[in-house]
Amino acid sequence: MDRNWLTNFGSALCMALVLLVAGAPVQAASKVTCPNKVIDVQTVTGTYLGWFEAEEGLNTIGIQVQGEDNPVYIGASEEEAQKFFGNAAGQQVSVTWQVEQIWLEDMQECLRLEVLKEGHPLAAARQVSSVRVAPGKYEYLSTDKNASGELQLSAPDQSGKMAVAIETVTTRHFHTCEFSGLCTLRDDMLICRSTDSDIPEDPDAYVGIRVLKHGLEVVHHQSMWCGMRGTMEGFYMQ
Repeated sequence: MDRNWLTNFGSALCMALVLLVAGAPVQAASKVTCPNKVIDVQTVTGTYLGWFEAEEGLNTIGIQVQGEDNPVYIGASEEEAQKFFGNAAGQQVSVTWQVEQIWLEDMQECLRLEVLKEGHPLAAARQVSSVRVAPGKYEYLSTDKNASGELQLSAPDQSGKMAVAIETVTTRHFHTCEFSGLCTLRDDMLICRSTDSDIPEDPDAYVGIRVLKHGLEVVHHQSMWCGMRGTMEGFYMQ
């Protein structure tokens, strides 16, 4: 048998298979492949951060789950947020949401959304924290020899909120941070929100202060309260 003929036949066959596969139509997403349905249901407990209206897209509620760095955002209307949580911002709540698959005919897109199903504030007895926070002045500790600062914490008022003021100066270029607000104690964390009315309503716009046995640790804040390269995160001791 002519080996050249066999080689040419094999090459032609491979090329035909490549063209056949390349030319096969790819099935696009459609209402058939993306039916509207509930994919999953989840329940968590955490600190309720409130309801937030989006400029575009889905309005949400925010939940800060203990041990997680970032809040969980769940789609919800203002009426739903008020129905299930009322004025429970800063309190521990239980939240159940479902992951919904939705086909958008106009945009020809398949979306998956996390949507509030139900929830409620936890019993008042479970809200009480065994952690005690000493009011007073705390000095900022840092490995940066040029850093300095302090945290002033007031005694709780009748509603249980504590006023806080934080000022720090870090790095040799004297980058500063400054924050004042009201804090609510939940478990071992102070959730502090600014009293400045110009601060935008944002679930991440808070200072998180962990209560330690012998001091405090700022573990979360936004850059809006600091100059370039400034930080208030770190330990504070009385």
